[in-house]
Amino acid sequence: MLLTLCKAPSGGGGARNHRPVLELVRKLSSKEINPGQNQNKLKDEKSPYLLQHANNPVHWYPWGEEAFKKAREENKMIFLSIGFSTCHWCHVMERESFQDEEIGRILNEDYISIKVDKEERPDIDRIYMLFVEATSEDGGGWPLNVWLTPELKPVFGGTYFPPDGNVYNRPGFKSVLLNIANKWKEDSKSISADGARIIELIDKATKNIRVINRQRVDERHLSGCYDVLTRSFDSVNGGFDSAPKFPRPCYLEFFLRYYSYNRMEKEALEMAVFTLEKMARGGIYDHIGNGFHRYSTDNKWHVPHFEKMLYDQAQLVVTYLHAYQITKNQELARIGRNILEYILRDLSHPSGGFYTAEDADSFPTHDATEKTEGAYYTWTKEEIDHLLSGTVEGHDNLNLSEIFCWYFNVKDDGNVDPYQDPHGEFKGKNILFINKTVLESAEHFSMTTEQFLEVIEQCREILYTERLKRPCPHLDTKIVSSLNGLMLTTLSKAGQILGDQKYVDLAKKTGKFILTNLYSGEVRELIRSVYVDKDGSVTRRSPPIAGFSEDYAFVIQGLLDLYETTFNGEWLRIAKTLSDKQSKVFMDPCGGFFDGPEASSLILSLKEDSDGALPSHNSVSALNLQRLSAMLNNEELYHDTVRLLYTFHTRLVEFPRSLPALYSACLFFFKKPVQIIITGRLDSESTQAMIKVINSFFIFNKVVLVVGDPKYSRYLEREVPVLKNYKLDGEETIVSICDDFKCLQPLTSAEHLHRLIETSMVATL
Repeated sequence: MLLTLCKAPSGGGGARNHRPVLELVRKLSSKEINPGQNQNKLKDEKSPYLLQHANNPVHWYPWGEEAFKKAREENKMIFLSIGFSTCHWCHVMERESFQDEEIGRILNEDYISIKVDKEERPDIDRIYMLFVEATSEDGGGWPLNVWLTPELKPVFGGTYFPPDGNVYNRPGFKSVLLNIANKWKEDSKSISADGARIIELIDKATKNIRVINRQRVDERHLSGCYDVLTRSFDSVNGGFDSAPKFPRPCYLEFFLRYYSYNRMEKEALEMAVFTLEKMARGGIYDHIGNGFHRYSTDNKWHVPHFEKMLYDQAQLVVTYLHAYQITKNQELARIGRNILEYILRDLSHPSGGFYTAEDADSFPTHDATEKTEGAYYTWTKEEIDHLLSGTVEGHDNLNLSEIFCWYFNVKDDGNVDPYQDPHGEFKGKNILFINKTVLESAEHFSMTTEQFLEVIEQCREILYTERLKRPCPHLDTKIVSSLNGLMLTTLSKAGQILGDQKYVDLAKKTGKFILTNLYSGEVRELIRSVYVDKDGSVTRRSPPIAGFSEDYAFVIQGLLDLYETTFNGEWLRIAKTLSDKQSKVFMDPCGGFFDGPEASSLILSLKEDSDGALPSHNSVSALNLQRLSAMLNNEELYHDTVRLLYTFHTRLVEFPRSLPALYSACLFFFKKPVQIIITGRLDSESTQAMIKVINSFFIFNKVVLVVGDPKYSRYLEREVPVLKNYKLDGEETIVSICDDFKCLQPLTSAEHLHRLIETSMVATL
């Protein structure tokens, strides 16, 4: 190693509201990516992140052979910088270093500089992040900055570097650049050898999930995963571990499924619900515009990093609605609906796709020249008193501000502890945080809970309208396949659980968007991403980036959920087609899926083996394969699942908290899928009544099929010959609950079906 590696403070993200697409793109174009004399080779890219750097004095290249060839021909090291457009510390480093003429000169003279959007190329990001995590005491983060040989072998890396030293105990970027350049000129051969040796070591370290393993996790390991997660649970504030505290939907989903699997473990349900309630009361939740920020910098969920990510919103909707299914707690359903309101209002393209993220930073005023974190979301007491100066109807001695400030813990001098505000950005500001229950607050003001909630909603609408006048945070309008597949699941689940046709229609719209814009039917392939052009139209990169295994995994999952919402067999057919393509391109014969094609030109072929902000594509695929196997009576898909679980056995046993979503797939595997087969016409009242009953329960190991309706079930009946035995007898709808298509006595009454599920081991109650 040339220097001691260092880790930056974590990257960030943000938010905005109620803006038409054209206004968004115009604002992005005019304020953040103005054409200028310094335009480099990023100027023709589509990624908002790459375009943010198109005017830097650095001669940036996109990832590709042009840059690699130039590095080889000139025998220069490659400086690789990876980030994303809503990353706070990426913005900081660009402002401090990449816009600096002197640093630009050093990079241009001594290096070939490459910029990568990690959301476009997760495969590149993972390889070099793995290198930094393996060679740095502080781990990884963004921006991710790595020095490579011309053969793409990493030799040194870190995250955020200040332009000069003595900041955050990190070496100065300028001195690091000069030091490494000098060492390369002095002895490039030994540095290249170091890079090759490091990659060889990393390759060996990852071999344990690339060989045939004859063991798979068994049921006794489930309690091990549950126990290790429970030990990290915060019983006072909810959530896991100490600050910074993340929502961890994968953990919460595992707890809900573990409770459903083993109903003696009521604590699993209690911990999940307690966390969901605490999060919804905290400053991590946007109480004015809805939706969740990325994470909390404190243990109490009070002071967030204000970035808003689509993947957090999409997962949390599902988790809140699953918890509602189990508990019937309407407050959980309300939060789920509110998050959806935010997504549909602020993160959606009119044609059905969904944007990636909103920034944490924004301009405090329209004439400001520098952005600050959370400027869009925080309030002074003076602002609130002015805006909420009216009195409460029927309580002339109370003004709106008094009630609002009581409920949301608003203070005259701000409610953020200076310890949580090292840069002084929140001085005198309030981050809304509920520290009293509705009942306590209503009683304090001698009001009914209904009256109190009406007042809070009135105040919220006033502040929301005022907030729209503020400069909006940057929106990353990139539309990514995996995240839109995730939203397909979210909308489908919302339609099922809430029984709201609006969400069903939106799910179908999103499915059509994916097939129109992110899928090539001719070659049956997904592409990674599309972009919003200046006129608001959806456009592709040329050539497009091919979809990764995670894109296939999440789109397949979404299509299966859409099938179980609409029961249109066409969605199931496409899911199976994509599953076959995923297996052909990404599957390791030993088990599991590589992140990208195994024949990729990258220096490593990896298989994602941990669930982080998102479940890994292998965890999602383990469940997809089981669902498809149970739906289509396909034994080959079942064996693909078994090989995958064999492959990840060591990781599951030794690092259980790293793979909660894969453990959720194991729960499905051990419980065995319950096939609920509905024979009837989809538009009949009796069929819809049966579907409504099924959707009222959280049955994590079910698959639901509808046969007997020639308009929708032709594909299913053709693929699964045994289903031809389930014939429609008149207009009566019949429901059969089956195991491997061996069924109990069929039911013809929704009431009987409800009673059977409620009292059987399939249900959660």
